[in-house]
Amino acid sequence: MASNGTQERVQINTSLLTAAGVIALFGSFLIGIAALIGANALISAVRDWTNQQEVPPGETAKSIIKQLHSAALVGTSAGADAWRSSISSSSDE
Repeated sequence: MASNGTQERVQINTSLLTAAGVIALFGSFLIGIAALIGANALISAVRDWTNQQEVPPGETAKSIIKQLHSAALVGTSAGADAWRSSISSSSDE
């Protein structure tokens, strides 16, 4: 078969391509609306849960941070005391 140098162009049905684009855009719009509705439901549930707590979560977090700070101070003090006693016992030898 001899080629005469002419090529046929690919025919694209632009009306189908446009319809597919419109449907994809509409689907994206629906997904966005569904995401907003879901986020609103989650935020509302978290707000209701925090309102039902006897102690607000912020106060609970502050209490935990104070406990951790106290534990760190006690641990540091105990470590320093142990280090001092080991230095004084090694210097007594």
